[in-house]
Amino acid sequence: PAPEPAKGERLQISEWRQDLDASRMGVVLVGQLRNTSPDVVGDIQVTAKLLDEAGAVMATAEALLGTNVLRPGQQTVLRASFPGVTTFSDVSFETKELALRSFGEAGKS
Repeated sequence: PAPEPAKGERLQISEWRQDLDASRMGVVLVGQLRNTSPDVVGDIQVTAKLLDEAGAVMATAEALLGTNVLRPGQQTVLRASFPGVTTFSDVSFETKELALRSFGEAGKS
């Protein structure tokens, strides 16, 4: 199961894995990004970081996304490539987005 998003976060990497077929020239990560909020979010950016055994950042890449606008509950694919990097111990993801419309406060003024 994927970890729960931190309070206030709208996006969650619901799953990820290394694409071994595509990783011949360097690590390639693929996964799913889900909007866990009641907001329509846009201008989505995902930064993937490969970490070594000590937790230090070895490489950083901006992920390619299937779309950069997600409705509440919607998900999209992501892909991050790290040419020349062949090993890593862990991965971290950072997401940035802009709420385009909120449905969480519907009916309130």
